[in-house]
Amino acid sequence: MKVTVKDTAVVYNGERYEPKASLDIADKHFNENLFAKSESATSSNDEEADYYGLTAEQLEKVSNDKLKAFLDKEGIEYKSSDKKEDFINLIVGE
Repeated sequence: MKVTVKDTAVVYNGERYEPKASLDIADKHFNENLFAKSESATSSNDEEADYYGLTAEQLEKVSNDKLKAFLDKEGIEYKSSDKKEDFINLIVGE
């Protein structure tokens, strides 16, 4: 599986890969949780948070206020009566 290094350099099979580098991960070594962007990685600066790369499961861990702030920043409209599930669907495109 081909992956792109996000924010921090990684070492795989003894080689160092800097951010934005691409590498091939053997399927037997691939662990989605290692390469997925976590909320903690995006919450250091909420204005720069990019929740598009997160799954619905990961977005469940993000507060409603942060999801709304992200939608506002992206210019995505939502209703005041919307619930977390609605915010997540808007972000993941469902």
